[in-house]
Amino acid sequence: MTKLLRILMCTLAALSFCQAATAARPSKPMDTFENLPIQTTSGKALTRAQIQAAIIQAGKQRDWIIKPAADGTLAAHIDVRQHSVDLAIRFDTKKYDIQYKNSTNLGYEINKADATRPLIHPSYNKWVHNLVSDINKEFHRQ
Repeated sequence: MTKLLRILMCTLAALSFCQAATAARPSKPMDTFENLPIQTTSGKALTRAQIQAAIIQAGKQRDWIIKPAADGTLAAHIDVRQHSVDLAIRFDTKKYDIQYKNSTNLGYEINKADATRPLIHPSYNKWVHNLVSDINKEFHRQ
């Protein structure tokens, strides 16, 4: 029984080590989200108010909190487990940009190989790509 217990304990220790090793995934270059076109199914141009409402609605679908900022942009924030991200969304009636502002526990760092694309946890790119997709779906509903 003691030998079986030792084998079980070693197996559990190995599994917990593997889980910890995969939890901290290596950083990837941050994707850029600039000059994204605002397109509707009808081809009709949207007002700034309609664009703002569509972006805020799209964010709600994945628990982003998006609010108007004093400078005319939209401030977007999300908390996912122990991680968080803050973005600025700038827009006019033809295009929009999503810019990184800050994050917690996502390993943001300067990319020595390409200073224009900082490094960050790969989930950041996934979360923002999903937000862009949801925003574009909202525009197409207009």
